[in-house]
Amino acid sequence: VCNVNTNSKKKKKPEDRLKEYLENVNSWYGYFNEHIERARNFKSFLYVDQWEIEIRQAREAVSKPTLQFNKLVSIIRAILGEQRENSPQIAVRGINNHYNQAEIDLRTDLIRQISYASDADIVYQIASKDCLEAGYGAVYVTREYENDDTFQQCIRIKPIEDFQSAFWDPTAQLPDKSDGDFCGFYKVMSKETFK
Repeated sequence: VCNVNTNSKKKKKPEDRLKEYLENVNSWYGYFNEHIERARNFKSFLYVDQWEIEIRQAREAVSKPTLQFNKLVSIIRAILGEQRENSPQIAVRGINNHYNQAEIDLRTDLIRQISYASDADIVYQIASKDCLEAGYGAVYVTREYENDDTFQQCIRIKPIEDFQSAFWDPTAQLPDKSDGDFCGFYKVMSKETFK
């Protein structure tokens, strides 16, 4: 999945678009790979082993103990528990006098329905957990069919389960990367599903 904002009116060939997508993705991973590696190491420290392999082997070779006291997981769980109790809600506000209260209430109800149907609380919890453990997390907004018998689509908020698969424009400056020219994430699927 990739979103590219192109300013050119000229239609590109699929090969050129694919090349541009790959350049965009590679620019992100070239820029951010060190942070991704650090996030992997931190998750490994939290849930796998608090000792580096070389240090552990050196200590075990001379019969020194390699004790582990993981105090961070309980802190992360406490913060996530507070986040569950205070789940974020999207608020709608009119910027100028063009919107009346009925329109604002309608949009608020639509967003509340989308959040409820998407289990947005759980989506936000997954992103928050990644933020605490790895330094960043991501969600995406998509459309899906209401059921198998209709062509009507509805908006859904979904989690990005693997934080490493998300990418953004490395030149984006805002914390939410909304000023970037592209963003996306990798998703593994079969050829049949893709078709």
